Amino acid sequence: MTLETADGVVTSAPLVGGNSKGYGFVQTDDDRSVFLPTSLVKREGLTTDDMGRRVRVRFATTGKGYMAVSAHFGLEIDDLADVSEEIASKTKELLAYMTQIDANTAAMRIALAELTDLHREKVAGRVL
Repeated sequence: MTLETADGVVTSAPLVGGNSKGYGFVQTDDDRSVFLPTSLVKREGLTTDDMGRRVRVRFATTGKGYMAVSAHFGLEIDDLADVSEEIASKTKELLAYMTQIDANTAAMRIALAELTDLHREKVAGRVL
C-alpha cells in the first residue's frame, strides 16, 4: 500500500453530541476528497467545530477512493499566541524553582561545612 501526504481543509465532520455516523472528509489542496474513518475521527476528537480547519492527511488509495490513515491539525495563529504565553509562564515558574533549588543547595553546603567542622572538633577533642 502506497501512502500519500497532502494538505487540505476539513469539509465534513460529525456533529457535537449528535447522532451521526462519526466519519468525516478532508478536501485536499489538489482537489481530492479524503475519507476520515470513524476511528481516526474519534482519536483526533474531530467535530463540526473543526470544519474549515487546516489539516495534513496521510492517506491511501482504495477501491472506493482515498482513505486517511493519519491526520495532523496545525495550530491556528491564536492558538500559537496562547501556547507562547503558556511557555513563557511555565518558563518563569521553572526559573523560580531553579532559583529556590540553588538557594537550598547553597544552604545545604553551608550546613554540611558546619557539621564537618563540628565533627572535626569532636574528633580532635577525643584524640587529645
